[in-house]
Amino acid sequence: MPYRLLEVDDALSAGDVDTPNMLIQGDNLEALKALLPYYAGRVRCIFIDPP
Repeated sequence: MPYRLLEVDDALSAGDVDTPNMLIQGDNLEALKALLPYYAGRVRCIFIDPP
């Protein structure tokens, strides 16, 4: 499988569930792979805040 599935954590969720906003915690490569099915071919630039 080329990507990982996102899991919703209701305990950490806030706001309207119908908004497209996401906060993903984890390894940068795994996070990008999780976004692949949603945004493949639609994103031209990604900024990753280094630790």
